[in-house]
Amino acid sequence: MTLAIDITRLELYLCIGALLLAIGLAHTRFRCVPLTTSMVYLLFGYAMGCGFDALHLNLTQHAPAIELVTELMLLISLLTAGLKLRLPFSDPRWKVALRLALLSMVVSVGLCAWLVHWMAGFSMGAAVLTGAILAPTDPVLASETQVQDTCDEDPVRFSLTAEAGFNDGTALPMVLLGLGWMGFHDLGAMNWKWWTLDILWGGLGGFAFGTLVGTLVGRLVAYLRHRFGSEMGAEELLALAVMAIVYGASLALHVHGFLAVFAAGLALRRLERRAPDEHNDKHMAAGALHFNEWLELLAEAVAVLGLGVLLATRKLHWEWLGYAACLFFLIRPLSTLIGLWGAHLPRGQRKMLGWFGIRGIGSLYYLSYALTHGLSGPIGEQITDLVLFTVTLSIVVHGVTGTPLLSGNSRPAQQESAPDPGSDQNPAPEPEPEPEPETAPVIRPAPATPRAPSNPDGKQGRSDFPPIEG
Repeated sequence: MTLAIDITRLELYLCIGALLLAIGLAHTRFRCVPLTTSMVYLLFGYAMGCGFDALHLNLTQHAPAIELVTELMLLISLLTAGLKLRLPFSDPRWKVALRLALLSMVVSVGLCAWLVHWMAGFSMGAAVLTGAILAPTDPVLASETQVQDTCDEDPVRFSLTAEAGFNDGTALPMVLLGLGWMGFHDLGAMNWKWWTLDILWGGLGGFAFGTLVGTLVGRLVAYLRHRFGSEMGAEELLALAVMAIVYGASLALHVHGFLAVFAAGLALRRLERRAPDEHNDKHMAAGALHFNEWLELLAEAVAVLGLGVLLATRKLHWEWLGYAACLFFLIRPLSTLIGLWGAHLPRGQRKMLGWFGIRGIGSLYYLSYALTHGLSGPIGEQITDLVLFTVTLSIVVHGVTGTPLLSGNSRPAQQESAPDPGSDQNPAPEPEPEPEPETAPVIRPAPATPRAPSNPDGKQGRSDFPPIEG
């Protein structure tokens, strides 16, 4: 599983410097131009791929290493997403996220499979596999559309963040179904293994196991903190330890590790939310979240730089760009409309949820997973081209539209709470009621009426009493 790239020490340090420069420049937030951090990383990666002859990534040859790297990035991002979501499960926004991650994802897989089966001539197994690879929305590249902090309860951002956390795990059974129909995975007679092991045990068992481990570790840390004071530091390492333990044990139990890690993050945050203000439990989730956000930033940079290198060193077939466009402009909005049918949501929120189906590192992971589990040949090259085009197009179109649309969506709520200073309805002249506090000093003598006789020459004091009695 070695990434055999012939690169000199000079080129290595130049690549590291370019990476750090990209992070530093992109993190300043380009406010005057429609650019996102991912778009900057993509441009830097493409320039590196064109400038360094030694940087040649072969997705088929290096699939095991790419699978490992993208897997680690997803784990960090899923744990971070779980730590950000503070709303209780009784909140109706969780229902929207679950419908997006389950119903809309299944519809999206079916529509995408139909598209490549009837128009590109894919076999049914390859078509389902392609739809499953492109189904999960991304928790790594969707930083512009995710909740910004634990106090951010914007319904669109919350739903997109929770959907990305769920469907990176729920997409695995669909990937296994596609591999099974292609002969690379054992589904059992009448798909019974797929229904029982891959869906029921893998999905439900993974979420339950992650919740259990996250709760136990959180309570253990809380107990040790109460017992030994605040000497139990390094909350960042504790959260990463939970991530590693949960995912490693999930592999041994054959449950879906992505769902388990996301559930562990939710469990840690739930303990923090239930803890009193004086509790030290809050520090673990807060410290781990801050540290993981920086790790997520680094993972985003590495992943998109690698994608840029792939685009520069791989000969792509541009006819797949049309299929990628259909995914965003037709399949995602339609699958969201079907999945949220009957849900009581404003039209603006429905449109936002139907547009922001960002594809990214999750699709690259499942592509490399399929390549390491038997996918190869011309069909593998075609699926690879389609996935690369889809992720690249998503970075560009969703990056350009993300911040303007979401800021415009949240502006009405801000205007309700903070009226525009230039509007006619602005209560600017309302400072006039402030003179009333000058007459209000009469309230001070009211509770102590015996003090009236103690002011012999105070006509003002006596003249103030009648309004009080009245």
